[in-house]
Amino acid sequence: MAERSLVMIPLSEAQLAVLAGGGALGAALLGIAANSALAQTFGVEEGEQTEMAALQLADVAGLTGFEAGTRIVVVAAAMTQLVPDEADNGLVIVDGLSPAQVQAFFTGHRDEAVSRQAQGLSLDEAWALPAVQELLGRHPLAWHDSTELSGSAELLQS
Repeated sequence: MAERSLVMIPLSEAQLAVLAGGGALGAALLGIAANSALAQTFGVEEGEQTEMAALQLADVAGLTGFEAGTRIVVVAAAMTQLVPDEADNGLVIVDGLSPAQVQAFFTGHRDEAVSRQAQGLSLDEAWALPAVQELLGRHPLAWHDSTELSGSAELLQS
């Protein structure tokens, strides 16, 4: 059953460019919902702490799925469906994404060697990699307001 939730969605630079140009992304995007199951998995309270956990996990999901380019995570209110085998990690399928749904986005430095190590791993396997933890600690994502979306190409080049 689909439900509307706050979700963190890792994107490629090309996908962010589509949103920045006013276009929409089709269905079957993977994201991390800031839900009660994720709060329980991380042992945190629902709310801001769960949102931070979802952001971190979406960042790791981006490392497992995209080998090159800037690390990008979009925060959106979207229709989602849980992925049963990954429900504890808040993994969801997002039913399409438009620029109007984007509340904020985050960008960060990508270490391509770390990305190669994480490629194809499950979220739990990638999360456990010391190189991934070091990347997350040394290069946190930078926050951008949704009003900066249209100028995101310039942000990624700076």
